[in-house]
Order: sequence, then structure tokens, then C-alpha cells
Amino acid sequence: MNLGLANNIVVVTGGASGIGRAIAELFAAEGASVAIWDVSDTVVATASEIAAASGQRVIGLRADITSTESLESAQPKSAAWGAWAVAISG
Repeated sequence: MNLGLANNIVVVTGGASGIGRAIAELFAAEGASVAIWDVSDTVVATASEIAAASGQRVIGLRADITSTESLESAQPKSAAWGAWAVAISG
């Protein structure tokens, strides 16, 4: 599949497990840099696993999308790579 996302930036919320993780894996496999936001303590490890498997830049950020403070912390870290092409909730 070619989603045309190579060299783009994708933010996946809820990406530490389940459908969110599958979404993050797909985007990384397509060549996108992926920022995974999740409340789970496993988000950093998940990001490392996806980065190792795909060879892409993947960052895991502990973030709660119901908290403005949490989002204000995660957003600039995700934007450090540039403008997002996609933001998706997993």
C-alpha cells in the first residue's frame, strides 16, 4: 500500500496498543515519522519497537488528550520535526 506519507509527520493518539498501535505501525511502514500520544506507561517502549521495526523516527509521549496541560506539553515535542500531515485517534 502506498499512502503517499513518506517523509511526512503523523500524530497517533491512543497508539500504545490495539488499533492505535496498528495505525502507528502502518504509518511508520509507509515511511512517515510518527509521534504516538498515549496515557499508557508503555508508550515509549512501543515507540522504540515500532522505530526498530520500521527504521523510521517514532517518538512515544505520555499524553492525556482530555487534559489541556498534557496536550500543551506533547504538542511542541511532536511539532519539533515540522508540520503534521495527519493527526488520528486510535
